[in-house]
Amino acid sequence: MGKYRLEANEAKGNALRWAVGSLTGLRSATWRLWGNKKGDVYLSMRMLGGLFKGSFHRDGKCHMGFTSKYAETARERFGDKERHWMKWRLPEQPMVRAIQIIVPASELRAFENNEKEMHWIPVPATGYAVTVSLFISKINGNKFWPAASEGSRPLGIIRVSERLIWIVYKEHPVTDDLASFFEECRAKVLNIDGAAYAPQRPDIRAVVHGHKEKHDQFIVELAWD
Repeated sequence: MGKYRLEANEAKGNALRWAVGSLTGLRSATWRLWGNKKGDVYLSMRMLGGLFKGSFHRDGKCHMGFTSKYAETARERFGDKERHWMKWRLPEQPMVRAIQIIVPASELRAFENNEKEMHWIPVPATGYAVTVSLFISKINGNKFWPAASEGSRPLGIIRVSERLIWIVYKEHPVTDDLASFFEECRAKVLNIDGAAYAPQRPDIRAVVHGHKEKHDQFIVELAWD
């Protein structure tokens, strides 16, 4: 187990920013994770930072949905009365995976975006995807990052109150079933009201939120062009 010892970077100011790719080549959107003194943790995509947010509260309650500032616009545009797409509670376990972000290599694009203090995840091979996982545990002197034995690599950690938030990532092949699922996600995005009128640019991104089990949540990031 020695090779799995923690080598992750601790976030500065309780905030961590990352993307798949590189500043000058193919890349994903920028994702941001931050926490507060109460122990609550939040997740957003920079391109959609004012539109949606994931919240993972200290008491285990979680929700994903529109931000409070965008809620009224969402009701007018999409007819959504409830601004949260999903509410769930994390299991009471010493270590729990809160959410996964799946970024297929086929959805990476080249675009300029001046950003600082970024963590870059290498571009996956053609036919592969990167899954970034957010794990939450109590601060108890962990020396190993989650899912290390499964091939995951550490990206960073955030300490908030009595919680330790781990961000790890893993590259994996896109199976036929997974490729079909990505196509279903893209079809859902294209069927959103007003999608046909949205500008098609490489720096505009889309997300599809789903879950396998109630507490096993994921986000798929897609290109919009």
